[in-house]
Amino acid sequence: PKISDAQWEKARGNWDMEKRPSDEFFACGADAVVAYEADAPISAETGTKTVFEHALEQVMSGERGKVYVGHDWRDMTQPMPIPRMELFRGIKRFKYALIGFKGFFGKWRGLYGVIETSRGCTEECAFCFVREFWGPHRLRPVDHVIDEIKQRGFSNVLFSDDSFGTLGRKVTDRDKELLEKLVELKINWIAQVNFKFIEEMFDEAGNLSEFGKLVKRSGCQALYAGLESVIPESLQAVSKRTVDLDKTDMLIRGLVKNGILPYVTTMMGLSDNEGMDVFRRTADRIAAASVFNYSFTIICPGTDLYREFKAQDRFFVPDPFGVHPNYVPKRMGAEFSKEYPRIKEKEMLVMMEHLFWNDLVQRFYSPWNIFRRIIAHRH
Repeated sequence: PKISDAQWEKARGNWDMEKRPSDEFFACGADAVVAYEADAPISAETGTKTVFEHALEQVMSGERGKVYVGHDWRDMTQPMPIPRMELFRGIKRFKYALIGFKGFFGKWRGLYGVIETSRGCTEECAFCFVREFWGPHRLRPVDHVIDEIKQRGFSNVLFSDDSFGTLGRKVTDRDKELLEKLVELKINWIAQVNFKFIEEMFDEAGNLSEFGKLVKRSGCQALYAGLESVIPESLQAVSKRTVDLDKTDMLIRGLVKNGILPYVTTMMGLSDNEGMDVFRRTADRIAAASVFNYSFTIICPGTDLYREFKAQDRFFVPDPFGVHPNYVPKRMGAEFSKEYPRIKEKEMLVMMEHLFWNDLVQRFYSPWNIFRRIIAHRH
């Protein structure tokens, strides 16, 4: 799949924003900006030369202030170079990446090395930039993944894929092949998946399926999954098709029961269907999760949600990390106006943050809920 003309132009600075991100980098002293994949081919004529290699050559020759982008997405079927971690100064034996992991009352399992088995995504969620930034879903050959784990000497692996697995509606032979070879390596691993992957791990009674047993046997320690919202209308509004809210409670409990930590993520204000009660409902729904990552909806340039808001001239505050509320859902705004007739839109953002901390964060981390999670993970 080729990079479209629109993506090509956007990568060179024609962003739909008041100030181009590349300008920010250059203002901070950057010599060049590489957009999209740094290891993608720079052009068809240069063969295997990557965007980063070309940008580095240009900078070394005195060229400054340019944005570089490849003509195509990286071919993930080709072997990937092994990072030279030993080149880090002061580190005699750098076998692990700087990501650690520890379970409830468990011992340190070591630092986790980062490896990818795929890039891109098959889904088209309106809020997500993954497909825009990383392109279509592409899989690495299983043997390449296993060889890299062996060469880098990892006993603990974080698979950095935006969604681990083939990403279809059903488990494929490729998924099973990868997991069976991980069993042979006897490693521990964690990964980000969608709820359809977790759903395939259990039968209707909530017991591990044959695939679920294979996942556990292969060394899975934790799964990071995007629930996004507990409001069905919100999931439908942003085309989030991989979550079945009727099954999420069972799936989370099933992971906990089988010693796999569920790391659940949600976003507040995902659509105009969400009211003031969304914070409390979210805290109650995911109370059994081991770890909970929460944020406000991130409206990223290049996403359908961003284009929709720009077209409607909606009021929103750019926030790339989702730390603060950046717009007011229509239903929530109506509820605020009914309760506080003179409230302004910017003041509603403050009220959203207040509800966020009181009805969501404090509720999830209440002594009772913490105690419940400790008991659930006592094994």
